[in-house]
Amino acid sequence: MKNGVVLFIVEGPSDSSALMPYIEKSLTEIKKLKITVKVMHGDVLTEYLENTRSFKTTAATVKGDLKTLILNYLKLGTVKAEQIKARDIVSIYYITDTDYCFQGIEEYHKNKAKCLKKIFVFDTMELIKNKAIPFKTIFFSKHLEHILENDERNLTPEEKEKIAMSFSEQSMEKEGFFVEFFLKEDIKKWATYNESYLNIVNYQGRACNMNNLINEFKLK
Repeated sequence: MKNGVVLFIVEGPSDSSALMPYIEKSLTEIKKLKITVKVMHGDVLTEYLENTRSFKTTAATVKGDLKTLILNYLKLGTVKAEQIKARDIVSIYYITDTDYCFQGIEEYHKNKAKCLKKIFVFDTMELIKNKAIPFKTIFFSKHLEHILENDERNLTPEEKEKIAMSFSEQSMEKEGFFVEFFLKEDIKKWATYNESYLNIVNYQGRACNMNNLINEFKLK
């Protein structure tokens, strides 16, 4: 790939529906980059091993597990058909909900908090030998719907998709909508990715660091 591929990993279909049409359009037009999106259909950081109370992914394994997830994604026929290879990837973005895990008391909260703290620390991932690929995390607190609708409830997949499609349509149809929305004053944000990683662990409220991606690529 001449200009490289940017890989986005998202937790669910509604995340992809809401965010990726605008992001893909913008990065393709502005930077001439190709975008590929891995939808996980769930939160791998809170998933238990079958018939156990042990987590599939822990802080000790999270980097390796994410690497395996990406390499398996690149083996899919649909991805191969686009001729995307590990050597083509120039950046990786992991998009996740915090679920207030840093303040939570349940075991899955604690595991996710430990995993995210570990993810926040590593800023590269090596998919092939001797090539460190920049890796960044974009988060929503409590979740995407909390940011888009200021609604902290745990909604159904259908409700999530309805909100996602509405946001996506406005982002694609109204110039500046996406950027203006994520730069709103009533959404807590931080000046850099690293500042957001450090501060979200002690913050409970409507917060997101999408502004860092907007600034990084000078999205309009």
